[in-house]
Amino acid sequence: MQQRHLLNPIPRLLLLCLLLVACSQTTAEPDTSTDTNTASDTHSDSNGTEDAVEDTSPADDLPALSALNPGWNELWAGGETNCSRGSPYAFYVRPGTVPKVILNFEGGGACWNRGTCSVADAIFKDSVQEDHEAFLAGYVAGLLDHEHPDHPMADWHHIYIPYCTGDVHTGSAVVEYGDGDTAFTIRHQGAINVRRILDWLQTNYAEVEAFFMTGCSAGSYGSIYWSPHIAQMYPDARLVQFGDSGCGVITATFLEDSFPVWNATANMPTWIEGLDPATVNITDLTLTDLYIRTAEHLPNQLFSQFTTLFDENQGFYYDAMGGGNIGEWSELMLSSLQSISESAENFRRYIAPGENHCIIPYNEVFTLEVEGVLLRDWIQNLTNEVPVSDVLCAECQTSPEP
Repeated sequence: MQQRHLLNPIPRLLLLCLLLVACSQTTAEPDTSTDTNTASDTHSDSNGTEDAVEDTSPADDLPALSALNPGWNELWAGGETNCSRGSPYAFYVRPGTVPKVILNFEGGGACWNRGTCSVADAIFKDSVQEDHEAFLAGYVAGLLDHEHPDHPMADWHHIYIPYCTGDVHTGSAVVEYGDGDTAFTIRHQGAINVRRILDWLQTNYAEVEAFFMTGCSAGSYGSIYWSPHIAQMYPDARLVQFGDSGCGVITATFLEDSFPVWNATANMPTWIEGLDPATVNITDLTLTDLYIRTAEHLPNQLFSQFTTLFDENQGFYYDAMGGGNIGEWSELMLSSLQSISESAENFRRYIAPGENHCIIPYNEVFTLEVEGVLLRDWIQNLTNEVPVSDVLCAECQTSPEP
């Protein structure tokens, strides 16, 4: 697998310094004035295909599914949606030919205090401009590339949910960080953006046979957080959740530092015992608890996680939160996934060697093989109700030593 870095290429020592001190730097609102009439200008390279997006104008009244064109369509969400610094929000839809839907949550870091939220876009994604430009140019790869001959769900509908709010798709708060002339506002409104999309989904998809809930990095957390909501909206649909490179190894105080700031508890599935903020202190929970309690509540649905053994991005964030080194992160990750596996019979894991972060946005999702099992086949079996076993690399079954 090719090594990849999803964070901006700034020195990590500098970024850690910015994380640990309150900085006064702010960024300008991104320019979203790109001429969307140039959708026919496409390009391709070794990882992508020519599949240019079809644009719509920003409007509160979103177009119906029946009005969309084949291929990827850009829908400016309107309403109360926006990105963290106030720029407009859009999502992307590719109509399919079967009554099955991929809900794909984008990753892109997070921020939770003055220091982390002021670091421009170095530690979290703060607009949809990159998505707009990529889809407009027709660049798609990994699971977004439905023309790839090895795509396991090529005929499914696909809804891509961009991320630009710094709250792992869970927030519903507007927060002012800092004081005086250095103060700045961050709109942690990821949940508002998602709910707008789910409203459109429910309006346009009366019946769905199956959902594939996925996302990489921060999007992985969005995929498990919103799975109970989809299951409630479509109780007769089969649901498969696949979290990519978001194992939730965090310090003891991270949820206490972030969830109240984002107002993320306001969108918890209150109908699940053990996840209702009225009866449980959510900040005392871990991602392990979220998976276990969601899986127990939905025993007929399937939940899963993918990661590499020494994921450098997850390890970096754990270090930035005040945790330990990558070896400690890896041990905690293995322990967490083992705990979920022991507690929830409807949970599966696929752990690969190496340090790469995220797999579904890249064409390696079609070629990665661990212990003789292609990840592409493993995912297809998950969605086709074919029994699958855990896949653990040989190194993953012993005490990790980076």
